Amino acid sequence: QQLNIQLKEKHQLEVQQLNIQLETQINYYERQLDMMKQSMEVERKDISQAFKLEISELEEQKSRAEQQVKQLKGTVDKLQTQIQQGAGGGARSMEQERKMHRERAELEQNFAREISNLVQRLSDEKEQLEAELKLKMDQEVMRVRTQLEEVRLENGALQERLRVLQQEVQNLDDEVAKKRRRLEEMEREHERSRKEEERLQKEVNSLQEG
Repeated sequence: QQLNIQLKEKHQLEVQQLNIQLETQINYYERQLDMMKQSMEVERKDISQAFKLEISELEEQKSRAEQQVKQLKGTVDKLQTQIQQGAGGGARSMEQERKMHRERAELEQNFAREISNLVQRLSDEKEQLEAELKLKMDQEVMRVRTQLEEVRLENGALQERLRVLQQEVQNLDDEVAKKRRRLEEMEREHERSRKEEERLQKEVNSLQEG
């Protein structure tokens, strides 16, 4: 019986330790998940901020280019007006006017090409940043899922071990209760035997006295 009690206490201690281990692991992985979420959010904000800064720089470049084109257009228009007013429409004036038109067309083409390049560059960099962010987030999600699956499997194994230990504790309880009932029965039997002996002894004494 003493051995059974010791086994029961040992199993109960192991059950308690398993419960503590389960709770510790769950708390640890919950903290890990929170930290990963915070890290991913910070990184997302950093990437977003860098992207906004780059957009701002590109917009500034675009604005400067537009300003330069505007100034050049103003200069071209001014020169063209001066030529028309001063040359009286001669052959030299016509040639200069054609030249100014060509230069103006080239400037407009260059401006359009530069704006197109800026837009394309901005679009490409945006797509690249979004792809990198998506890849990183997919990798983080996969890593978290893998860790959660490991926790689930480990938790399942611990739960099974806990179930087995609880069953063993229950079996020990049943065994102790069974032996206690047997002991009580033996004590009652012993008490009946003692009383029967006393009764018989009294009868013997009574016969001897008679």
